[in-house]
Amino acid sequence: MSYEKVVKGATKIKVAAPKPKYIEPILSATYHKNELKEVMSALHTRLGDSAWSIVYKSLLVIHIMIREGHQDAALSFLSSRSGFLDLQHIRNIKSGDSRSLLRYGKYLSVRSREFGSTKMDFVKDAQINKDKGALRKLSVDKGLLREVESVETQIKALISCRFAEADINNDIVLTCFRMLVNDLLCLYQTLNEGVINILEHYFEMSKYDAERALEIYKTFVTLTTDVVNYLRIAKHLEYATKLHVPTIRHAPVALADSLEDYLNDPNFEVNRSQYLAEKEYKNNGNVVSKQSKQQDQQQQQQD
Repeated sequence: MSYEKVVKGATKIKVAAPKPKYIEPILSATYHKNELKEVMSALHTRLGDSAWSIVYKSLLVIHIMIREGHQDAALSFLSSRSGFLDLQHIRNIKSGDSRSLLRYGKYLSVRSREFGSTKMDFVKDAQINKDKGALRKLSVDKGLLREVESVETQIKALISCRFAEADINNDIVLTCFRMLVNDLLCLYQTLNEGVINILEHYFEMSKYDAERALEIYKTFVTLTTDVVNYLRIAKHLEYATKLHVPTIRHAPVALADSLEDYLNDPNFEVNRSQYLAEKEYKNNGNVVSKQSKQQDQQQQQQD
């Protein structure tokens, strides 16, 4: 069976989620560059269809390829083809279905664009490294702020794919919602780890980086509220999605005020220099203490 037929089977007009018998060969194609091109070419044709269910299922298949396919094959392909998910013909259809399709396509487009910029799939990273993802250990000079901003951009695009409970009334939309919630949980976990990392290094940052970090934290506070609201519907639909949705607490707004007070202090550079000096002294003290302890142990062994 050709990939064109497989893609047509996965994206039938019927209002039902794509069947595994079609998805499995499509995922296998992500391991081979030429076969991936064939699949994407067939999907691009289906994205141009006028039936909302065919377009929706085509986006779903692409989302599944991104999430479950070989490494970053699908994202790499899409990141080099900026107009692949434009859905221009859908813009002329004024309906709820068209708006949801455009938002979903925009989210997948943002995911691929940000991958092109950072070379990192933060969703997959969170799936693989559940205890400590890439942003928990990334340093500021290696791009921590830039990559946290990228995660925030992706979360903004995702939560624009808004659903009321009444909207989730068929298998296509339910499958889409389940995948979006899965992505959101991964992206928010990554964002939370990145923000913790930023806060741990905030007082040693240059003024420029600290200003940027403060804006990141303010955005984080706003996004946390949006994520909590988004997941409220997911909580109500756990029985349908079969997903466990954790409870997320609102981020402390007062902390942003404290960070801003520090940043606007006329003695910012003096305070920063003092903090760095104290940190260096503490680190050197720990090194000396460790060396002294090792010397004592060696002396005891000799005695």
